[in-house]
Amino acid sequence: MGLVVDLSMSGCDVDPKQVPNPDFNVISNTAIFSMSSFKTRFGFRFDKKSGAPAPKKTELWRVGIVQNVLYEKMRFEYQGRRPIVAEFSRPAVDSEGIGSFPFCNEQLYASRKDLYGGTIVNPNRYVPVMVPFREVYYNPNGFGELVQPWSSFPDDVVLMPSAQVNAIDAPFFGCKLRADDDGALLKAEQIVTFGIWLVAMDYDQRQPAQVLAHVETFSLIYSVTLTPGSSALSYPGFSYFYYATAGAPKTASARLGGGGAPSFRVRAGGTRPLLKGETANNRDQAWANVHLRTM
Repeated sequence: MGLVVDLSMSGCDVDPKQVPNPDFNVISNTAIFSMSSFKTRFGFRFDKKSGAPAPKKTELWRVGIVQNVLYEKMRFEYQGRRPIVAEFSRPAVDSEGIGSFPFCNEQLYASRKDLYGGTIVNPNRYVPVMVPFREVYYNPNGFGELVQPWSSFPDDVVLMPSAQVNAIDAPFFGCKLRADDDGALLKAEQIVTFGIWLVAMDYDQRQPAQVLAHVETFSLIYSVTLTPGSSALSYPGFSYFYYATAGAPKTASARLGGGGAPSFRVRAGGTRPLLKGETANNRDQAWANVHLRTM
């Protein structure tokens, strides 16, 4: 008896409305490239007949989204220079969480007034915008959450038949528009391959993590070609393509470009993700500090 994924409440979709145009700032000499954003959601429920065994006594668990970068490649070309390439083949935890690490992020709430604007009944009520993990009280009878954060266990715990976690990710990368010797940026490219899991962990992390489900491996690809301006203060011309695809390609293909809004399958179970170590963002920043900032 234990927690299991609810596939009817689960999915991973690329934003169909996003057109990630490059963002150039010639004053600060920076170029930022936004990749396709995607939303992941997992539902889970309690099933006495399946899933990992529930604890014999009530324990506090976190159930949420763990994300890894499985592969990453960045390539930058400047006038008069050899291409600058970074390639990471080892997985890294992809998390911005601090108190919630290794889950992908913190819980994010906003007031109804901020979300919807105008005059709203009870505008100070905060509603969830992104809930990448939930803290649940869990035992052989099921699981539940506190009614309010300041409530107390067990009197204020409400049992739940099911619950859902969700997260939105909007990856981006950047570089200098011009190198220190005034060589202009000619091309920038990134490939990022993601692994995403629904994981249950006891609050103190004393027990093995339980993998409830995973999203099929997929990648985001972005490639932009620039035409330098006549001076350092001129905005460059550009053309670009981007797309998302299942699998882990090592090269970008212009014929697949065109954006698109694919959905990626969620399946029960899966191999254990990486839960410790340097994050992908910190790894990228350390590389950029050496290879891009000192050009």
